[in-house]
Amino acid sequence: MGELMMVKEQWTNLQEQKSIASLPTRSSEVLPSVGKNNTMVGFDDHLIRVMDELTADEPALKILPIVGMGGIGKTTLARNVFDDPYIIHHFDRRIWLTISQEYSSREILMGLLSDRKDQVSDETLAELGQPLHQMLFGRRYLIVMDDMWSTGAWNDLKLFFPNISNGSRVLVTTRLTDVAVSLGSHNYYKVDFLDENKSWNLLCQKTFGQEGCPYPELEEIGKHIAKKCNGLPLAIVVVAGLLANSNVRQDYWEMVARNINSFSNLEDGERCLKILYLSYNNLPIHLKPCFLSTRVFPEDFQIPVSHLIKLWVVEGFLKPTPNKSLEDVAKQHLRDLIDRNLIWIRSSTSRGKLDTCGIHDLLRDLCLRESEKEYFIHVPKVQEIAFHNLR
Repeated sequence: MGELMMVKEQWTNLQEQKSIASLPTRSSEVLPSVGKNNTMVGFDDHLIRVMDELTADEPALKILPIVGMGGIGKTTLARNVFDDPYIIHHFDRRIWLTISQEYSSREILMGLLSDRKDQVSDETLAELGQPLHQMLFGRRYLIVMDDMWSTGAWNDLKLFFPNISNGSRVLVTTRLTDVAVSLGSHNYYKVDFLDENKSWNLLCQKTFGQEGCPYPELEEIGKHIAKKCNGLPLAIVVVAGLLANSNVRQDYWEMVARNINSFSNLEDGERCLKILYLSYNNLPIHLKPCFLSTRVFPEDFQIPVSHLIKLWVVEGFLKPTPNKSLEDVAKQHLRDLIDRNLIWIRSSTSRGKLDTCGIHDLLRDLCLRESEKEYFIHVPKVQEIAFHNLR
């Protein structure tokens, strides 16, 4: 592990030197530039250990499941591994597949074939999988299969993953231990809850953008809030977004603490959902339809900002403001939702401006529930598969 950390540090330093040489000039753009994904606060050890497993000098094809409850940070961990410069350098091919509860192996394979994404095919699964096998054969590859609920997709697709003893890897995220065991892996990686200290550090980082609380009068309340999130990163991050927009009012923090305290007797999953609803219910009314509209995009989809803004304009979610175009209003709304950690930055342009964004699948589930009751955005009930074929 020490050798991996040293090599990774050297590689990262090289990339940072390149980045510094080409830093973009400061812009008055409302939308933020993309920086380091600090949702990984408290997860550095996980990152190094998973990367160590993936890059170990073991030639046989290896499957590494990451197991943990919803909101624990499995996808965030996998995404940070997938996008790490050292991993990009180590593997010849990287493919990200979002499986989800309802999946279609045919649609997954069709999606990987860029010239057939929107076509109907009568080809067999074997015929559809042949191009994938050819693309991977002879190359050291990393495939991420995110949010797997059963081994069905694995059984369908594993036939197309060549095993020629060149150090290729398959990384799987799942909430279910029995799924991890059924994959035939000799071990799996368990993501546990954050301890109280890491929970508090994450809350401070996401609320104040720094380590520690700069307001002594809020520290005791803040630590209580962090503790009551029970070490669940998604809950902590969303609560931090709520607190960051409170104008540092002690009475507001106390209100949040009382609400979260009332969830103490609930199971972890139900408690997390209540915390997400607390943030949603405290959204200004003009932001609610914008947030709920993200449900129209597939799970784990990299949402193009331009598409999201057009959707808000077409649906009439934006109120005209003097001296501002509707696009500028939309950008400010997006900035507000990002500040509240309800929408996350996913990628930037070469000039450092926000290009795509995304939403956690549990927050998307909330949007699906609420939009049925409130805004009735029409979305065809079709299978939704997200995929990213890189390099």
